[in-house]
Amino acid sequence: MFPNMDPKTAELAMEQMKNMSPEQMQAMMNSMPGGMNPQMMSQAMEQMKNMKSEDWDTAKRQMANMSPEELSRAASSAQTQNTAQQRYVLDAAVLLKNQGNTLHSAGQYSEALEKYEKAKSNVADNPHQEATALKKACHLNLSSCYLNLMKYDKCVIECDQVLAADQENLKALYRRGQAYLHSKQWQAAVSDLERAYNLSASDPVQQKMIKEKLQESKDGRSISKNDDSPPGRPLYL
Repeated sequence: MFPNMDPKTAELAMEQMKNMSPEQMQAMMNSMPGGMNPQMMSQAMEQMKNMKSEDWDTAKRQMANMSPEELSRAASSAQTQNTAQQRYVLDAAVLLKNQGNTLHSAGQYSEALEKYEKAKSNVADNPHQEATALKKACHLNLSSCYLNLMKYDKCVIECDQVLAADQENLKALYRRGQAYLHSKQWQAAVSDLERAYNLSASDPVQQKMIKEKLQESKDGRSISKNDDSPPGRPLYL
C-alpha cells in the first residue's frame, strides 16, 4: 500500500491501521486520490515478506508517535508518487506503440515488433483500463506483424490473447483465420473466418475480403477431404 516507503515504515503503517476506528479508516481511504489502490497494497505486502524480527522493532520505534492523520497524509503522498510514476511509464509505452505503428505502415514489421513488445512489457503489471487497452492494441498489432512475416503460430498466440477477453474481436478473428488458412488448418480457418464474416456486416469492403479468404479455406478443406478419402474398391476381372 506504501510502495515508496521502506519496508520498515510500511509495516508500522499497517500496525497503525489496526488501531484505527472504522471512521478513521474510511477517512484515510477517502483522502487518497482515486481511493485505496489495490496494487499498492500488493506491493506493500511484497516488500514485507523478507523482513526480520529486528526490522519490526525498528519500524515501531521510528513511527511510534505517528497519528492516523499523519499516516493518511503519508499514504496519500505515496499514492500520488505511484500514480505519477505509472503515468510516466504509460506515456512511454504509448510512444513506443506509435513508433511501432509508423514502422508497420512502412512495412518494417520486424522493427515494429520490437516496439510493440517493449510497449506491452512496460504496462504488463498495470491493471488500469488505459493500460489494458494499450496491451490489447499491442497484441493486435503484433498479430499483424507476425502474419506479414509468415510466422503463423505466433500470430495465433497474439490473437488468442485478445480473444480470451474479447471473443467477438473482428481483427483477431480475421487474422487468426488467415494464420490458420496459411497453416492449412482448414476447419479452424473456416470457423474463425465465418465468425469474422458475420461480424463485418457493417463494412461491405472488409466483408468482401473476408469472404474471399473464407471461400479459400472452404476450398482447401474440400480438397483435403478428397485427398484423405480411402481408395476405391479394386476391380476384379
